[in-house]
Amino acid sequence: MNSQAYQSVLASHLLPNAEFLAGENWKYQQDNAPIHSSNSTKNWFQANNVETLKWSRQWSSDLSPIENLWGDLARRVYANERHFTSSIELKFTIEDEWYKTDPELCQKIVSSMRTRVFKVIRRNGSYTGF
Repeated sequence: MNSQAYQSVLASHLLPNAEFLAGENWKYQQDNAPIHSSNSTKNWFQANNVETLKWSRQWSSDLSPIENLWGDLARRVYANERHFTSSIELKFTIEDEWYKTDPELCQKIVSSMRTRVFKVIRRNGSYTGF
């Protein structure tokens, strides 16, 4: 994925749903991946009035719910020390396992964010980026 494709996903999925899911005064959280921090993406956020949270690399696994989901997905894909003979087989297995992801797991991960934020604040003293 590149910055333009990322922005297209945001336009199609984030913008139409954010207020419904997070309320009026929402802020978007992302890590510092190159497609997230490119000038093009920063300009897209500004043009679409999307405020983002300031992000520290040290918080990536603590405050990024998708990291937990990727970990769960990887465990299922490689369960029982499974190995793949081709990239196509791996791709199909990842897609298959992705669609089997329990929505309750997603909700549980998202619901844990409040606790995660407070743990990071306690561990680091304070945070003024919110």
